[in-house]
Amino acid sequence: MIKILYVLGMSLVLSILIGSVQVSAKENIFSTKDKEVYVENNQYGEIIQTEIDYSNANIETAEGAKVTYSEAKEISEASQSNTRPLLKKSSKTTGTKTVIPGGMIYKGVTVKQNFSGYSFSYKADYTTIYGKIEWGSKYADRLDRIYGINYSTNNGGSILSKGVFRKNEKSGYSAYGGVKMVINNTSGGNYTIYNYIRVGKDKVWLDYVYNS
Repeated sequence: MIKILYVLGMSLVLSILIGSVQVSAKENIFSTKDKEVYVENNQYGEIIQTEIDYSNANIETAEGAKVTYSEAKEISEASQSNTRPLLKKSSKTTGTKTVIPGGMIYKGVTVKQNFSGYSFSYKADYTTIYGKIEWGSKYADRLDRIYGINYSTNNGGSILSKGVFRKNEKSGYSAYGGVKMVINNTSGGNYTIYNYIRVGKDKVWLDYVYNS
């Protein structure tokens, strides 16, 4: 089984032991305005692409101020260094007031995975809470919902499990959920894959197996 763990914004060189032969795969990460995309060649040269797409997501602070993905990312990174910026929030009665965002709510974030023989996507709603942490409580980061699952395969397959598997982050454990599938191969056998989105410590990342 080959297991890959990706964290947003990091570039990794993966060392994989297959039998007694070690091979390496370079992970290339690039960002567009609203996407985090991960592209890699596996040991046979096939392309694996995994993506978190925010382009159609609805993002707002816990106080109700709508923000762009770029703004949300900046606030999240600042919160992790304890230098959270102030937001300008318009009000009909008081004009513009300054607020300190206590968290960020993401709705309709799309996770995509493409590999030889299959592709699938799903949507996730999640919430990050900045500052105070009470594990497993309303003050913890959480994964609110997994939905809108779509997939296609060359030789058939089915979903083994789906949804939110841990709603709230806990001490040492992230909130997580997603999709686990069995995929049929050309030789009449099958293999298991999964793609989980994880939320914890004000961060979001993908944890997946693409062919095991």
